[in-house]
Amino acid sequence: MSKLKVKNNLGNLKYQIKYIKSKEKELQDWSIESANNFISEYSRLISIQGRSGEVPPPLSPATHKIQKTFGKPDGSGIRDYLEVSYNKDNRGNLIATAYINDSKAQMIASVQEYGALIPVTEKMRGKLAFAGIFLRSDTKYIRIPARYAWKKAYNNTIKESKRKLKDILNS
Repeated sequence: MSKLKVKNNLGNLKYQIKYIKSKEKELQDWSIESANNFISEYSRLISIQGRSGEVPPPLSPATHKIQKTFGKPDGSGIRDYLEVSYNKDNRGNLIATAYINDSKAQMIASVQEYGALIPVTEKMRGKLAFAGIFLRSDTKYIRIPARYAWKKAYNNTIKESKRKLKDILNS
């Protein structure tokens, strides 16, 4: 903001509101760019999760064996449903929101983000045995560890997004 001196708080507030309104287009572009940057980073992270040191934990040998037998996991389809929506709030400000537009992909992303404890059924035992993975008879649950790709994507993009916002407001 400029170094304009304002004698009272109300005048200062009016000036700040007028200044921010003059930046509306830049702020809308910033919102869209920030949401798209998040989507790109999340997509990158889920494409490598468990396959590098970046999104731990690494995939287990059993998971690799399942992938070899049955193909890529459902989780790789999450990228196909990543979207950004553009809405206006009650004051007319554009809000860009990143989300997953499919209930199955949302469920898979949630399991990948937070982990899960899945009860073992006889059908599951048979499918895993077909893949060459034999569970002990006392195994009641399979634990899927959390991988935190959504949180990591947010953390990786928020700093740059805040810096750009600060640049817009200070220009």
